[in-house]
Amino acid sequence: MRRLCFTCSSSASVSKSDYDKFYIDQLLESFLAVSDSASVEAAFNRLVESRSTYSDQNGLIEHAFQCGSNLLEAIKRTIRKRSPVHNAFGWLLPHDLTVKDIIIPILIVDF
Repeated sequence: MRRLCFTCSSSASVSKSDYDKFYIDQLLESFLAVSDSASVEAAFNRLVESRSTYSDQNGLIEHAFQCGSNLLEAIKRTIRKRSPVHNAFGWLLPHDLTVKDIIIPILIVDF
């Protein structure tokens, strides 16, 4: 699915909310394209150093930490939503087969 280009769209009715969503999607996609952790660290350090006061630097660090936590939680939720689909492909036994159906015969067998 292609994303709508808001800067060259012929529609004049693009809402600020839609533009914000597009901008955030593009920003996140660009961020995730960077695979070198040293580059991310260097860029973050430059950004922190660009703040004029210690308080501004701390505020940026706290905000970045919160954004990272939000991203991690979003990733975890996405993984949890996708796992039932993954398990359905990997689980070869019939859907109505329960743990009880497997354990009871094992307990009856004489060892």
